[in-house]
Amino acid sequence: MGDSTDKYYSLRVVLLALLLGVAMGLLFAPRSGLLRGGARQVDGWDAKLHSAMGLVEDEYVDKLNADSVSTLMMDAIMKSLDPHSRYISAEDLQREMSDIRGNFEGIGATLRSDADTVYVSQTLPGSPARRAGLRTGDRIICVDGEPVSGVKMPIEDVIKRIRGPHGVNVSLGIIHYADSVLEQMVVGRDVIPTNSVSYSGMLKDTIGYVRLTRFSETSYDEVFSAMTHLRGQGMRALILDLRDNGGGLLDAAIRIANEFLSRGDLIVYTQGEHQRRKDVKADGRGRFQDISLTVMLDEFSASASEVVSGAIQDNDRGLIAGRRSFGKGLVQRQFDFSDGSAVWLTVARYYTPSGRCIQRPYDKGTDEYYSEFLQQVLSEASADSTLVNLTDSTRYYTVQGRVVYGGGGIYPDYLLPYHRDSLIAYYNQLVNRRILDRVAFEKVARESQLLIDQYPEEKSFVSRFQVSESMRESVISSGRKAGIEPDSEALAKYGRHIDTLLKAYMAEYLYGFEAFYAVYTTIDVDLQSVLEIVH
Repeated sequence: MGDSTDKYYSLRVVLLALLLGVAMGLLFAPRSGLLRGGARQVDGWDAKLHSAMGLVEDEYVDKLNADSVSTLMMDAIMKSLDPHSRYISAEDLQREMSDIRGNFEGIGATLRSDADTVYVSQTLPGSPARRAGLRTGDRIICVDGEPVSGVKMPIEDVIKRIRGPHGVNVSLGIIHYADSVLEQMVVGRDVIPTNSVSYSGMLKDTIGYVRLTRFSETSYDEVFSAMTHLRGQGMRALILDLRDNGGGLLDAAIRIANEFLSRGDLIVYTQGEHQRRKDVKADGRGRFQDISLTVMLDEFSASASEVVSGAIQDNDRGLIAGRRSFGKGLVQRQFDFSDGSAVWLTVARYYTPSGRCIQRPYDKGTDEYYSEFLQQVLSEASADSTLVNLTDSTRYYTVQGRVVYGGGGIYPDYLLPYHRDSLIAYYNQLVNRRILDRVAFEKVARESQLLIDQYPEEKSFVSRFQVSESMRESVISSGRKAGIEPDSEALAKYGRHIDTLLKAYMAEYLYGFEAFYAVYTTIDVDLQSVLEIVH
């Protein structure tokens, strides 16, 4: 996650998560059919498109950028097909491929922007940024001599300037937090891994936990390594957390599901107008066929997450807990163009072992597709059933004869309802307005060296650090300044949650994302509910 804006893991504003997360929930098949070199034969509708482009270039009243026009046309074509086919520019493709590969080239620092100033929020363990002495709270004033703070530069542009080929240095002008002296710092770029397993650990004596945030080229190896380590610690039951996981590579999903299933068990099959049905079955070599398995989903779990959970559910291999998943059952394949751009084209639908296609309807267009999803979430938030807005009433059957349903997502076996406690509103506001995050950031920025001296290792911080009364007062005061009036009843009930999330943010800034979850899992209400039913 280095060289990027901060991610916030707690309660989310539904619409924001919809726009930033689920829209990117693609499921990739292997790349093929590259469109490199040479012109293609044009006739029929191809000829119309070329003619239209020529008319615009030759006859339109105003001067136009041909690249911009072609991009708009490509976007329009892809969006007319389905919500997940898309045209992607060369620049955007490079950024997307970093997530798919599981690494990028940069310095390994996470950035944040506040009041037109760019700050370092954390440096990744072992990264060039940390070795060079960058620390939480440092202000980045310029990059390679060009000002980036105080000039209204979007943080995405700052990130582009800092990233670059590994082995090539970048010069940063920085001011340490609460200091006024500009210091020039040269940092060497390197290949920075972006782990898709954000946390793994033992939650109880025999219950292991793995949180997977996406399906990349490194995901299978990461999950396998984490599970192997947990089994060495006595794990006999596993909670695989796929909440907020919007998908990724189909191959990674298949390989992970294969670890839990018996030889011959159907994992998934794909089929399209130009693609014959292709069945994928477990090879029987999975090392974790004997452990008890629970998979957690929520409304932002999509595509590859649904492939894994569908395979587990339909084979009666484990329990699916959480809320109805997004419902994305389309498979994309990447086709490259010679200028470095590409199209992600839907080439097939995937089906779970029982024959379900869990794709939600999209015949009304992309805008309506996402609007209906938002309405679905809102209606399910006030309902007690997993079957609200069922889009396909066809009954499908698991291996053991249990009834499951198709279109619209994976329906959990064990429902985790939305939290409707009115007192949680105060806590939610502190989270969503970033009050807790800001107080934690400022505390670490002021006292990072003192804290590291006191707690040199993540484990010591997680086990011994306690949020002080003065920090709690800082949260209340900062909230009041932002128009969030304190509620004594809410503070009495959710004070522990406030303190724990504050500590979790501090742990993240000091030690990294895994440290965040090592603290946060203790107040993750849904996870704690699942722990009560796992044996």
